[in-house]
Amino acid sequence: TKDTTTSTTTTQTTKSDVEFSENIPYKSNYVLPLDTAILKDFSDNEIVYNKTTDDWRVHNAIDFSGALGSNIKAIISGVVLKVYDDTVWGKVVEVNHGNGLVAKYCGLKDVTVKKDAKLTQGQVIGKLGTVPIENTEVAHLHFETILDGIAVDPLAVMGKDGEKPQ
Repeated sequence: TKDTTTSTTTTQTTKSDVEFSENIPYKSNYVLPLDTAILKDFSDNEIVYNKTTDDWRVHNAIDFSGALGSNIKAIISGVVLKVYDDTVWGKVVEVNHGNGLVAKYCGLKDVTVKKDAKLTQGQVIGKLGTVPIENTEVAHLHFETILDGIAVDPLAVMGKDGEKPQ
Protein backbone atom coordinates (compact mmCIF):
# COMPACT_ATOMS: atom_id res chain seq x y z
CA THR A 1 0.00 0.00 0.00
CA LYS A 2 1.02 3.57 -0.58
CA ASP A 3 1.79 5.77 2.44
CA THR A 4 -0.03 9.04 1.82
CA THR A 5 1.10 10.70 5.04
CA THR A 6 4.50 11.75 3.73
CA SER A 7 5.51 14.01 0.90
CA THR A 8 8.49 12.53 -0.80
CA THR A 9 9.00 12.22 -4.50
CA THR A 10 11.16 10.16 -6.79
CA THR A 11 10.59 12.52 -9.70
CA GLN A 12 13.88 13.54 -11.24
CA THR A 13 14.78 16.55 -13.26
CA THR A 14 15.87 16.00 -16.85
CA LYS A 15 17.94 17.66 -19.53
CA SER A 16 15.01 20.05 -19.98
CA ASP A 17 16.34 21.98 -16.97
CA VAL A 18 18.79 23.53 -19.39
CA GLU A 19 16.00 24.49 -21.80
CA PHE A 20 13.98 26.19 -19.05
CA SER A 21 16.83 27.75 -17.08
CA GLU A 22 15.10 31.15 -17.29
CA ASN A 23 12.43 29.83 -14.90
CA ILE A 24 13.73 30.84 -11.48
CA PRO A 25 11.82 29.52 -8.45
CA TYR A 26 10.71 32.33 -6.10
CA LYS A 27 11.58 34.97 -8.76
CA SER A 28 9.99 34.30 -12.16
CA ASN A 29 6.56 35.60 -13.17
CA TYR A 30 4.24 32.61 -12.68
CA VAL A 31 0.51 32.28 -13.35
CA LEU A 32 -1.85 30.35 -11.10
CA PRO A 33 -2.95 26.97 -12.45
CA LEU A 34 -6.57 27.80 -11.57
CA ASP A 35 -7.69 31.36 -10.81
CA THR A 36 -9.98 30.53 -7.91
CA ALA A 37 -10.10 30.51 -4.13
CA ILE A 38 -7.86 28.32 -2.03
CA LEU A 39 -9.75 25.47 -0.40
CA LYS A 40 -6.82 24.11 1.63
CA ASP A 41 -3.42 25.68 2.20
CA PHE A 42 0.06 24.16 2.23
CA SER A 43 0.64 22.60 5.67
CA ASP A 44 4.47 22.63 5.60
CA ASN A 45 4.65 19.15 7.16
CA GLU A 46 2.14 20.08 9.89
CA ILE A 47 -0.74 17.63 10.17
CA VAL A 48 -4.24 18.76 9.17
CA TYR A 49 -7.59 17.00 9.24
CA ASN A 50 -8.75 15.12 6.10
CA LYS A 51 -12.55 14.71 5.98
CA THR A 52 -12.53 11.89 3.44
CA THR A 53 -10.19 9.61 5.41
CA ASP A 54 -11.29 10.96 8.82
CA ASP A 55 -7.70 11.30 9.98
CA TRP A 56 -4.86 13.76 10.35
CA ARG A 57 -2.05 13.98 7.76
CA VAL A 58 0.28 16.47 6.10
CA HIS A 59 -1.05 18.49 3.17
CA ASN A 60 2.02 19.62 1.28
CA ALA A 61 0.07 21.13 -1.58
CA ILE A 62 -2.44 23.88 -2.27
CA ASP A 63 -6.01 22.97 -3.15
CA PHE A 64 -7.61 25.46 -5.56
CA SER A 65 -11.40 25.08 -5.60
CA GLY A 66 -13.17 25.34 -8.92
CA ALA A 67 -15.97 24.11 -11.13
CA LEU A 68 -15.60 20.66 -12.62
CA GLY A 69 -14.31 21.05 -16.17
CA SER A 70 -12.44 24.33 -15.52
CA ASN A 71 -9.20 24.76 -17.48
CA ILE A 72 -5.98 23.90 -15.63
CA LYS A 73 -2.96 25.85 -16.88
CA ALA A 74 0.81 25.43 -16.76
CA ILE A 75 2.24 27.89 -14.21
CA ILE A 76 5.24 28.59 -16.45
CA SER A 77 6.96 26.87 -19.38
CA GLY A 78 8.19 23.34 -18.87
CA VAL A 79 8.18 19.79 -20.14
CA VAL A 80 5.77 17.01 -19.16
CA LEU A 81 7.55 14.27 -17.20
CA LYS A 82 4.57 11.95 -16.63
CA VAL A 83 0.83 11.62 -17.14
CA TYR A 84 -0.79 8.87 -15.07
CA ASP A 85 -3.79 7.70 -13.07
CA ASP A 86 -3.26 7.48 -9.32
CA THR A 87 -5.76 5.83 -6.96
CA VAL A 88 -5.10 8.53 -4.35
CA TRP A 89 -4.65 11.69 -6.46
CA GLY A 90 -6.66 10.87 -9.61
CA LYS A 91 -5.29 11.83 -13.03
CA VAL A 92 -1.89 13.48 -12.50
CA VAL A 93 0.37 15.51 -14.79
CA GLU A 94 3.93 16.06 -13.57
CA VAL A 95 5.83 18.93 -15.19
CA ASN A 96 9.50 19.85 -14.94
CA HIS A 97 9.50 23.65 -14.85
CA GLY A 98 13.30 23.94 -14.69
CA ASN A 99 15.94 24.70 -12.08
CA GLY A 100 14.85 21.79 -9.89
CA LEU A 101 11.15 22.74 -9.82
CA VAL A 102 8.63 19.98 -10.55
CA ALA A 103 4.88 20.56 -10.24
CA LYS A 104 2.20 17.91 -9.81
CA TYR A 105 -1.22 18.88 -11.11
CA CYS A 106 -3.58 16.33 -9.45
CA GLY A 107 -7.27 15.62 -9.92
CA LEU A 108 -7.52 16.28 -13.66
CA LYS A 109 -9.69 14.92 -16.43
CA ASP A 110 -9.53 15.38 -20.19
CA VAL A 111 -5.74 15.80 -20.11
CA THR A 112 -4.53 17.49 -23.30
CA VAL A 113 -0.77 16.84 -22.96
CA LYS A 114 1.51 13.80 -23.19
CA LYS A 115 4.87 12.81 -21.76
CA ASP A 116 7.76 14.91 -23.17
CA ALA A 117 5.42 17.67 -24.43
CA LYS A 118 6.91 21.14 -24.18
CA LEU A 119 4.55 23.58 -22.48
CA THR A 120 4.22 27.33 -22.59
CA GLN A 121 3.09 29.41 -19.64
CA GLY A 122 -0.69 29.40 -19.33
CA GLN A 123 -1.13 26.47 -21.72
CA VAL A 124 -4.15 24.34 -20.82
CA ILE A 125 -2.99 20.89 -19.70
CA GLY A 126 -6.40 19.48 -18.84
CA LYS A 127 -9.72 20.07 -17.12
CA LEU A 128 -10.57 19.99 -13.42
CA GLY A 129 -11.74 16.55 -12.34
CA THR A 130 -11.71 14.89 -8.91
CA VAL A 131 -9.16 13.94 -6.25
CA PRO A 132 -10.16 10.53 -4.80
CA ILE A 133 -8.53 10.97 -1.37
CA GLU A 134 -10.24 14.36 -0.97
CA ASN A 135 -13.58 13.44 -2.54
CA THR A 136 -15.69 14.83 0.32
CA GLU A 137 -14.34 18.29 -0.50
CA VAL A 138 -15.73 20.48 -3.27
CA ALA A 139 -14.12 20.08 -6.71
CA HIS A 140 -10.52 21.29 -6.59
CA LEU A 141 -7.04 21.02 -8.06
CA HIS A 142 -4.51 19.46 -5.68
CA PHE A 143 -1.33 21.29 -6.72
CA GLU A 144 2.10 20.26 -5.40
CA THR A 145 5.48 21.84 -6.05
CA ILE A 146 8.73 20.01 -5.39
CA LEU A 147 12.02 21.91 -5.44
CA ASP A 148 15.16 19.77 -5.56
CA GLY A 149 13.17 16.81 -4.20
CA ILE A 150 11.51 18.65 -1.30
CA ALA A 151 7.85 19.71 -1.13
CA VAL A 152 7.62 23.52 -0.98
CA ASP A 153 4.71 25.95 -0.66
CA PRO A 154 3.37 26.46 -4.20
CA LEU A 155 2.36 30.07 -3.59
CA ALA A 156 5.75 30.93 -2.11
CA VAL A 157 7.75 29.26 -4.91
CA MET A 158 5.60 31.15 -7.46
CA GLY A 159 6.18 34.43 -5.58
CA LYS A 160 2.44 34.74 -4.88
CA ASP A 161 2.30 34.03 -1.15
CA GLY A 162 1.11 37.58 -0.49
CA GLU A 163 -1.57 37.35 -3.23
CA LYS A 164 -3.73 34.43 -2.12
CA PRO A 165 -6.89 34.21 -4.20
CA GLN A 166 -10.03 34.51 -2.07
